Amino acid sequence: MPAKFTNKFNLPSEVFDSIRYDGHITNGDISVTTLIDPPQIKILKKNNTYDIDITDMFAAFLGTALHSLLEKANPNLNVRRIREAAEVFVVLGKKEVANKLFAYANSIAQNDNEICENTISMEIDGTILSGTFDRYIKDLMKLRDYKSTTVNMATNISIIKHWTLQLNTYASMIREMLDLPVMEIEVVVFMKDWTKMKIMSNPSYPKTPIMTIPIKVYDHGKMMDYLKKRVRVHKMADEGTVLGCTTGETWSNAEMFALKLVGGKKALTLFENEKEAEAAKNIKNGRSMETNDKKRYFVEHRKSQPFRCEKYCQVSQFCSQYTKYKEDLLKESTLEPSE
Repeated sequence: MPAKFTNKFNLPSEVFDSIRYDGHITNGDISVTTLIDPPQIKILKKNNTYDIDITDMFAAFLGTALHSLLEKANPNLNVRRIREAAEVFVVLGKKEVANKLFAYANSIAQNDNEICENTISMEIDGTILSGTFDRYIKDLMKLRDYKSTTVNMATNISIIKHWTLQLNTYASMIREMLDLPVMEIEVVVFMKDWTKMKIMSNPSYPKTPIMTIPIKVYDHGKMMDYLKKRVRVHKMADEGTVLGCTTGETWSNAEMFALKLVGGKKALTLFENEKEAEAAKNIKNGRSMETNDKKRYFVEHRKSQPFRCEKYCQVSQFCSQYTKYKEDLLKESTLEPSE
């Protein structure tokens, strides 16, 4: 079912219309993003009516604006559009017109070394996969993508893995459909919440608001096998067998065990292993007894949090998997021991 867009904060109509506008092109049955996303999300969106406030689309709006500016800065923009028009005439059987358009495009091309904002389609087991990649540089055999995001997202392992699957899918499509090699992949991230003040206090904080992240290039054969598996999983979901989201698909952080002081709000130390946390607690409590200190220590179990479900999934309210997670969290919540 289509999403219903709301304007809870009464933004001007031109702002509402601009943010709501979706210019994405899908020349097929399924987009690259939908294919690598959990089928459960697709099915929940299909079967439920859900609201999206226009302010929740602000990040996507900034991303679209960024891509538009980067595309306009490319001298081959008009060349690409002329070639796309020529391809339409080829389909219509107007080869003479198409050839003239192709010839004109070639004559005005300033830089034929790059392919930008190109939509391609590829058939996988009867399903047409469609996607638009940002930039391919021929002489470097490099695929480059642009992301408007936050500092936390740009440094999140699950997010980078998601980008890696997305871009390796584009790389496979470029090899298969354009017959071009892809030897390197990179993402240029534009971090909208970056601030210079945090550089001095946090050594791992990005030094600039724009940085390039190299992406691992996967083996082409293995990627094609992966894409076939994803097509099968989505077909199963369409037929009624919907698999739950994996930990990676929910962008979950690691499960941790926090050593805390009774009455304290912050963790003294975080452990990935419960036994290590309990051992540290026993040592602390042993020392407290020896010094007649009444303060006591305890271990708080911090479950893995599904970051995507809590912040970014538009249909998590209808998801039985997320509902169960919240119910289990309530049951297992650790109560602080009394003094």
